[in-house]
Amino acid sequence: MKRFKTIILVAFILNLFGFQSYGQCQPDTLCVDDGEPGQICPDSLPDGLEMVDYYQIVTIFPPPTIEYEGNTITLSHLRLDTINNVPPGLTYESNAEGNLFAVGSYYCVLISGIPDSVGVFPLSIEVQPYILGFPVPTTIVDDTSLSITINSQFGIEPVVKQKFFVDKVSPNPFPTYSTIYYSSPKNGLAEIYIIDKLGREIYSEQSEVMSGENSFNIDGSDLQTGMYFYFIRFDNNIFSGKLVKVE
Repeated sequence: MKRFKTIILVAFILNLFGFQSYGQCQPDTLCVDDGEPGQICPDSLPDGLEMVDYYQIVTIFPPPTIEYEGNTITLSHLRLDTINNVPPGLTYESNAEGNLFAVGSYYCVLISGIPDSVGVFPLSIEVQPYILGFPVPTTIVDDTSLSITINSQFGIEPVVKQKFFVDKVSPNPFPTYSTIYYSSPKNGLAEIYIIDKLGREIYSEQSEVMSGENSFNIDGSDLQTGMYFYFIRFDNNIFSGKLVKVE
């Protein structure tokens, strides 16, 4: 079971109306708070296979309190902001309307789809706490190593992130702009190109890569809605994934 920690961020005042549950997943009510505020179950997620349907339910039991600026604060709700680094091809959806979780109740997030990239994908779950319908200027983040491993159907070992790797694409799906985050163990030159479903190249760019974290910023304002594929070439290797443009 996963514990939560708090990281201070800037938040904006939002109105809270309606907390009805919906969606197709059912939470695991045997997920027990073991003394640390808030839980995420299960402890580990099953592996998946590239281009094979994946279906996994994650249960979230919101913490009743958090420590904020030296004080213990009693919460009313949590809002799921994002799950970072979900494997390309998978999506997530909660059973709470507006992704708003009432404290004292169980909720679930369904992670499903057809993964199209092989690798190990550590997940990070971020939620916004609320007091009496107003957000607290902090974000709660899962601080343990919940991850999804996607294996190849052809016996190729997953890409463990020790060398050059694509970390995440966020947001994805995206309405206008998206960023592809990647890391490299050395300096070099990377090239990205994006094609549509008909194989037509609609974007390309070269970039100097520094050792460590890097990114490509994608301006999709002129793209039509739909699915696209990106390819990043670095040091004689090609890394690929999927982009989805929405309204």
